[in-house]
Amino acid sequence: YTLTKGNEFNLAFDVRELAGAQPLCKMLHLGVEYTNRIFAIRGGIYEGYPAFGFTFRAFPHTRIHFSSYSKELGDDWFQKEMRWYLLQVVVGFNLLN
Repeated sequence: YTLTKGNEFNLAFDVRELAGAQPLCKMLHLGVEYTNRIFAIRGGIYEGYPAFGFTFRAFPHTRIHFSSYSKELGDDWFQKEMRWYLLQVVVGFNLLN
């Protein structure tokens, strides 16, 4: 959803592998994101655990992403959590300009 010029709000709901034999907690994912020209911030639920992240746009073709989420390693909710932290730096070049 576009709020104003350069400001967007996104909402996502996902059910994965519905026909599989996994428990319901491993199939549900929910997320929200606010984006503008300089940064983006996001949060949500991934396999029942909180997930979050942000993006900083440093230069016209450079992005710095940080995110964290947890995976459920057990067969049910809140049995065995493993938290992941991801950092990504993306530098792009446009040779046509």
